[in-house]
Amino acid sequence: MSEPPVSVLMPAYNAEAFIDKAIQSIRDQTYEDWELVVVDDCSSDDTWSIIQRHVAEDDRVRGVRNEENLGVVKTRNKLFDLARDESEYYAIFDADDISEPRRLDEQVAFLDEHPRVGVVGSYLPVIDAEGSVIGRRDYPCEPIAVRQALPVYDPIGQPSAMIRREAIETVGRYDERLERSQDYDLWWRISKKYEVANIDDVLVEYRMHEGQGKLSSMRETLRNTVWIKWQYVSWREFLRPAVMSRVVLELS
Repeated sequence: MSEPPVSVLMPAYNAEAFIDKAIQSIRDQTYEDWELVVVDDCSSDDTWSIIQRHVAEDDRVRGVRNEENLGVVKTRNKLFDLARDESEYYAIFDADDISEPRRLDEQVAFLDEHPRVGVVGSYLPVIDAEGSVIGRRDYPCEPIAVRQALPVYDPIGQPSAMIRREAIETVGRYDERLERSQDYDLWWRISKKYEVANIDDVLVEYRMHEGQGKLSSMRETLRNTVWIKWQYVSWREFLRPAVMSRVVLELS
């Protein structure tokens, strides 16, 4: 039986410090039928030259450079357009993170075995700029548990997400109005049509560093999170103490 084709989608902006290891972690995958599409969003550092080197070394890596800076959300949506038509799954990946060698193998096997799941993530060890582990994010795994957590917090780590192509075609792409928390909104929409799940294993190392937009835009992230909850959380779910207390905390 042939392997389902996978497109790994990576936006990149001024990522010269980390992108070499990120790309190499995909090239080192035990899974074979993948392509890595990297879009450089008009970086002013050596990001593009690093991408070009990997393109020259491995024909499974494709590099594209935006003509103007689009921002991460529009670039993520552009990556869906650039993915090859035959890919059944999209692996979301960031230019400062590291995928474990078995990541694609485990996630493809999981989605093949669970056709009702539209997106699957994994546990995330948190690393700093030097690669030292400084924390860990464990998420609920079973679809019922993930669905129960969804009104309270984002239960899928975006850098570890693998999305069924059919799910994107069904519910649409990232909402470009949301510069932050756009993944949380997408998981909600997918959850209306599919199950969402996590694998109880560490498959991606998630890097936190000073240059990260998430660290400098926490207020916008919280504001968008509350807005998303108002869009999707039913009143019955909203009245759960865990949901109410979380919203109060995010608004404070």
